[in-house]
Amino acid sequence: MSSGAWSRHISRRRAIRDAVVGALALGAPRISMALPQRPSRFPWPFDIDGNGFVSESDRRLLAAAPSATRGHRARPERDWNARLDFLGRGRVDGDRLAHFDRLAPALGTRLPPRPITACWHYGWYGRGRRRAEAPMVRYVGGDYLSTDRRTEEQFNALKEEFGISADVLSWIDNREVLRAYERGYLSASNRTRRRVGLLYESQINLAASGRIDMARNEPHAAKLAQDFRRMGQWLVEAAGDNMSGLLRIDGRPLVYLYGSHTFGPSDRDLPAVGAALIRARDEFAEAFGAYPYLVGDESIFPGDTEVAFDRRYRARYFDAVTRYHHYDEPHIRALGSDSAVRMDARYRQGIVALERRNMEGFGAVRNRHTDASVVVVPSAAAGFAKRGLPSLRASREDYGAWLEAMQELTD
Repeated sequence: MSSGAWSRHISRRRAIRDAVVGALALGAPRISMALPQRPSRFPWPFDIDGNGFVSESDRRLLAAAPSATRGHRARPERDWNARLDFLGRGRVDGDRLAHFDRLAPALGTRLPPRPITACWHYGWYGRGRRRAEAPMVRYVGGDYLSTDRRTEEQFNALKEEFGISADVLSWIDNREVLRAYERGYLSASNRTRRRVGLLYESQINLAASGRIDMARNEPHAAKLAQDFRRMGQWLVEAAGDNMSGLLRIDGRPLVYLYGSHTFGPSDRDLPAVGAALIRARDEFAEAFGAYPYLVGDESIFPGDTEVAFDRRYRARYFDAVTRYHHYDEPHIRALGSDSAVRMDARYRQGIVALERRNMEGFGAVRNRHTDASVVVVPSAAAGFAKRGLPSLRASREDYGAWLEAMQELTD
């Protein structure tokens, strides 16, 4: 099939399925290897068995694996193992050993930690919900129902096809949503193969829009603390007795605070924001038994030239910072609803440059609790579909180059 025929629009749901939403290469040291081709810069795919080494055991797994092709559309291939597809071609075929022998680092080489690939996950989809955005509750497999464990099992399998092993669940203080997780996602038969973090929906939970004032609106700070306590309690119940299914970094459960960059109408209000974040963190720890690995929504947008003071200030209260998506809404709206944004070299270079500005801008910021450098997590959420806005378009070459660029940022 030609690249032109393969080109298609990528919806938000498709982007979540196909793309790396968060490549969490946290604390991974650089590694250089004098090998002839580019894949050697990213050695993790060659660690087939996941033991942290490239060894003869990885080669034996490849040799024993049958030829296979990744599933099509909403039908994942049964027993497909993404790790065997170390070249990321969507197939495991007869030349795999020749490629492995030619490209793999020296056998026995100790590797840096494998990046964690995570995606956002939501519990509010169901018949009759979000009628103004009907496409958001449909996908190629039919109705997306958050309360249906079979739907969630299918999506887990689809994510596994692409090596996405962790889900960051959108957490809302809403009984209906939390019950949907219990009936759907947490009841899925393949749930034990996945790890879970939480996404705190600040605008929804705090019933706020625009800038969120913690200094002159004490109810916001109080509700934030109350919700963090409830999140900690809920996560204990959801994770089960041994909590083996949690996404932990430095031994702590991951919590992403969506929209944190809206906290504080002005710089003089920032101390109140810091106090509210400390209080929320403490409430979570008291309920859960450990402090969260707290990730802030502080990375700048495409229209920003540098990391502003308020973002650096808030970042001191987080272990890491990232961005929910890098959708430049003013620019996209200007294109008109009938246009499509091409994920070409120019688009890609702009996003890579943006991520590097974030890395430089937060480079000197240290967490006030641990004194560790605040980690910048590259976001690969390539698009964000909304009614009336154009779609994102990519060819096979565009998409492959995009994933390669995102991998390079984690190196």
